Amino acid sequence: MHPSHYIHYTSEDFATDESFQAFVSGTNAEAVQFWEHFIREHPEKQREIDEARALISLLTPQKPVVSEEQKNRELERLLVSIGANESSVKPLWSDSTQTTWWNRWPGWVAASLAGLLVLAGGTYFYLNRTAKELISYQTAYGENRTFTLPDSSVVTLNGNTKLRHAPNWGGKHDREVWIDGEAFFDVRHKVNNARFVVHTSDLDVEVLGTRFNVFNRNDKTNVVLNSGKVKVNIMSEKDTNRVMMVPGETVEYFRKDKKVVKNQVNAEALTSWRNKVLVFENTPLYKVGEMIEDTYGVDVIFKDNVKANQKLVGTIPSDNLDVLLTVLAKSSNLRIIRTDNQVVIENSIPLSDHP
Repeated sequence: MHPSHYIHYTSEDFATDESFQAFVSGTNAEAVQFWEHFIREHPEKQREIDEARALISLLTPQKPVVSEEQKNRELERLLVSIGANESSVKPLWSDSTQTTWWNRWPGWVAASLAGLLVLAGGTYFYLNRTAKELISYQTAYGENRTFTLPDSSVVTLNGNTKLRHAPNWGGKHDREVWIDGEAFFDVRHKVNNARFVVHTSDLDVEVLGTRFNVFNRNDKTNVVLNSGKVKVNIMSEKDTNRVMMVPGETVEYFRKDKKVVKNQVNAEALTSWRNKVLVFENTPLYKVGEMIEDTYGVDVIFKDNVKANQKLVGTIPSDNLDVLLTVLAKSSNLRIIRTDNQVVIENSIPLSDHP
């Protein structure tokens, strides 16, 4: 087809075009060549093309991601798959009776085996140190940044995150960091077995060498281990509760109820933010709203006609809030309006029209 045919295409038009789908999947060399040329010649269509690629990614089956370490561990223990079959995975738009372009897509299985470490907490900070003695890193809303710590460990901070650590790590002293927000750590093992400790107001996480994510916001602390082994020390007024973790496990601490819950999770989905995408696996819409508020610094308001507990399945780019909201709206029959620091979410189809 002649390139001029696509000049007036919308993101939905691109997403349902077989040639464009072949370009995104890389399965047709001729299509790849055509669309690369089209993008160069028509930069004004970049936004629609980005949204279309995101929509295709959202509706395309995701292959499980299994690390080598996890493959070896399969002989020792069974990790719970987060995947679901077509009968148990409900598409975002399944409540609608309206025939739309996305009805042409088949169902998918969202399955993956992985591990991660997530922490959530509140404010904390001093542990025999003052603010002047600590080195601080901070990210703005919607910003991801990667830093190298004094021991060559690497940390990636999600948006709206603060991290602090002592200026020098030497000898057998603990390597300590204080986190407020969300961060993913790739910790380097030290020959002298010096501990790496992540501090929050509710718990400490001790590691020797591992990869983990730290989420520290609001009133919940969530710990999910990716690789290696960690010990979680949950502090209380009376004593300390110690929990050992292995890859693929999560420990959640609810501050208000002082409740600890241990489960298994898909780590790659929970830490997908560090790759500037969000992977949803039966994620409730209200949790997505909380994530948007925490990461992008906007207030999310759900109108009365929105089913805030509806489940989301798919992948959405997270490096641009406007694109994220556009893809979310188009893939789930939502009407999303952003004004300054407020995002209003309402159902594009009145609930009375649903079966």
